[in-house]
Amino acid sequence: HHGEAVANPAGFGAVPSEIALTSGGMDTVFEQDGVRVSVFPVNHEPVSPAFGYRVDYKGRSVTISGDTVKSRSVIAAAKDTDLLVHEALNRDMVKVMSEAAGANGNAELSKVFADILDYHASPVEAAESAEDAGAQALVLTHIVPPLPSKFLYPAFLDGAGSHFDGMLRIGEDGLLVSLPVESEAIHYKMVLN
Repeated sequence: HHGEAVANPAGFGAVPSEIALTSGGMDTVFEQDGVRVSVFPVNHEPVSPAFGYRVDYKGRSVTISGDTVKSRSVIAAAKDTDLLVHEALNRDMVKVMSEAAGANGNAELSKVFADILDYHASPVEAAESAEDAGAQALVLTHIVPPLPSKFLYPAFLDGAGSHFDGMLRIGEDGLLVSLPVESEAIHYKMVLN
């Protein structure tokens, strides 16, 4: 999508592991000692295939959207999940960055910013997905653009909190989220300074 000069198709040394879905919906890819990991397809066109994951253990669940636009498959997989971890991109902020990069002569960076606008969910769309799924909590991750200060959180969220009745947080490096078994509690703790 960005071209070989920007995104090396060889994966910069990463080694892929193929996932073959059998149902077209959600398939279990790991199950051991009460832990079940399921995978489901998400829409990250033109990048395909792309996946989200759901982890279930002793009555608790975490659903991870993966990179995607607002997607029915995420909502279905996250049905009644305790925690939805959903990626989020603020389109208005990224458009400004694309225009600024172009105005400063960095056409490659401007193109990357423009390319990513159409295959990521906004904070409001992630909140709507969490609400539609009946999730208890939502943590936004893969934040684009990166936020150098918490003062930018309200602008980034763009009113997302009014679209979700549960707990909403922006994920940060070092955020530990705990879901104790035999409980409905969700605990947040920063483990890095």
